[in-house]
Amino acid sequence: MSKIKAYWWSPLHAPKLLAPEVLDNPLVWVRLFGRTGRLFKNFGDEMNRSVLQYVTGRDVVWAPSNRAEVVAIGSILDLYLKNPGNAAVWGTGLRALPIPGSEARMRSELRTILAVRGPRTADALGVDPSVPIGDPGLLAPALIDRTLVQRTSQVMFVPHFRVWHTREGRAELAAARRRGIEIVPPNLHPVEVVRRLASARFVLSSSLHGVIVSHALGVPAQLISVNDGGTEPGFKFQDYFESVGASEGALPMPKDASALERIFAVREAEAPAIERAGARLAEGLMVAGQALK
Repeated sequence: MSKIKAYWWSPLHAPKLLAPEVLDNPLVWVRLFGRTGRLFKNFGDEMNRSVLQYVTGRDVVWAPSNRAEVVAIGSILDLYLKNPGNAAVWGTGLRALPIPGSEARMRSELRTILAVRGPRTADALGVDPSVPIGDPGLLAPALIDRTLVQRTSQVMFVPHFRVWHTREGRAELAAARRRGIEIVPPNLHPVEVVRRLASARFVLSSSLHGVIVSHALGVPAQLISVNDGGTEPGFKFQDYFESVGASEGALPMPKDASALERIFAVREAEAPAIERAGARLAEGLMVAGQALK
């Protein structure tokens, strides 16, 4: 069986993606490499390899956007459309709302749409309502044997990698550690991230896929806003949260145990419904993904 060529955010494969990281975020990656030994990798994007292999049964290799067969996990449609090819769209989404008037052009560049991440991406591109929605990160539970993972009382924080860029972000990380919150580096291998989050009582995350994976595992999760020197558009978060019927509501890092428990109570109550909604979307993604076999 031939390997499937997929495009995702991967600076190690693409000089145009590597240059900004080397120039703008060198100390971020030095700090993260020192913790994990992994350089220029982000677990949400790297999850493409494991999830696509699970769905298709084919080995997966990275390919440039114009030579890829599929574009899947990540807010990467905007990037893909800068140099599009004939890739099938399977669960990816836009990072931001398109510039008015550009939607028709963007839609015309997408040859095959099997699924998109959420309703906002679907609406922005005028995708047929029959096309499934859902982020393929919702298939993360299939990457581990959950019978081997024991749920603990641990609270975990999955930062976006840029949190290490600012003094304020690093101070937030240090304060969280002092309070016993486990930091899950976003450049860990994706299966290791899934395994860790499956054991958590509560997950705080400024990474979108930290929230998505937690939701898929039935672990209560809260989106956290941290000063990381960047500006992640609200569009991608809203797109996902609306897909599972969840309230977005990014909050600052809770400062004490009582604030943490108040947030946990809210997210714990909604977690079962979100898990069920995510499971339904995952089923639709599995069906749509059969076209990639």
